[in-house]
Amino acid sequence: MANKKNTVTTPHPTRKQNARKRKDAQLEQKLRWAAIAVGVLLVGILLYGFITEVIIKSRIPIAEVGETTITTQQYQERVRYERNLLRAELNIYNNMLFQFGELDPEYSQQLQSAITSLQTQLSPELAVLIGNNALDQMIEEALVRQEAEAQGLTITDDELQTHIRSLLEQRGFMYPTGSITESQTLTATQQFAEGYDIFLNYIRGQGMSRSEFEEMAEAQALIPKVQELLIADLDLETQQVELVYLVASTEEEIQALYERIEAGEDPLALVEELNINEDFTTGGGQLPWMSEAMLGSQIGEAFELAVSNTPVGGFSEPVLGSDGNYYLIQVLGREMRPLDAFALSQYQQTAYAEWLAAQRAEKVEILGDTWREVTPIQP
Repeated sequence: MANKKNTVTTPHPTRKQNARKRKDAQLEQKLRWAAIAVGVLLVGILLYGFITEVIIKSRIPIAEVGETTITTQQYQERVRYERNLLRAELNIYNNMLFQFGELDPEYSQQLQSAITSLQTQLSPELAVLIGNNALDQMIEEALVRQEAEAQGLTITDDELQTHIRSLLEQRGFMYPTGSITESQTLTATQQFAEGYDIFLNYIRGQGMSRSEFEEMAEAQALIPKVQELLIADLDLETQQVELVYLVASTEEEIQALYERIEAGEDPLALVEELNINEDFTTGGGQLPWMSEAMLGSQIGEAFELAVSNTPVGGFSEPVLGSDGNYYLIQVLGREMRPLDAFALSQYQQTAYAEWLAAQRAEKVEILGDTWREVTPIQP
């Protein structure tokens, strides 16, 4: 009799099992969609944070200069640029101290003093000072660009290169023009190109592009042209005086000198006598032609008034200068003369400072303390 083959019968799921399976699948799908939704939400939050912090906040205005807006991003880039230049200068001094400090104790002390000063400037506590200076420079550059555009002022490529070279020499990115090291190795053009490439790589790594740097340098190079324009229509002749002066630290000493002058002693001979005297409480000299206003700015209004009231050939009575010393003044000559180079430079700077103050008052609005809150303290 043949054996009967055993067979396994797979039971069909019940209606209840099917319903549960469907519920499990639905729950799994809901969980999957919930996970996707959470992921999308997290990405959205991160993206929103990125857009807010990096894009929106970077565009928040710090200041309005006429029709020019200085944004948070521009301000922060400029502050980082200034801080990086200070750090580069600090590195130079540290390297010099390491290489030469032991050779000359006095030189080492000077280097250490410079290092300490730079470290202090770069401290987080003084970050707003760097920020304030940077913002002032950006405002000045914007005003200069606007004035230059209105007046049709431009600079040539050579003028821009000359200004940039001066900046690089000041910051130690190249040797001064005509230095021994330069003449032994590279021509001026080669040395500029090499130094400029090094500098551009340095600032590019800190977030400033070449075009941004050259825009800043161009505005700075335009400042002397604006200064010249401001005095172009002014009379560059002014009443000037030539004089001899005697100086003493006390009223008694100047009175004694006054009595000697009154007695008929030669002022120039008296000046010579006082200057070879080892007692440094008295002295004297002869000043070249100079405007009375310039004398007043250097020695005080009382000195200027005394000069103005003293006739040619005459001597003033003793007058107290702004430096705390007493003076006697003999006016040798008074006439209208062209300003010399130094006086012209001072005149230009004064006119420019007055123009800049007026432009700031008229066109500049600093938008609260936002700039303080976003001032970088690194690098």
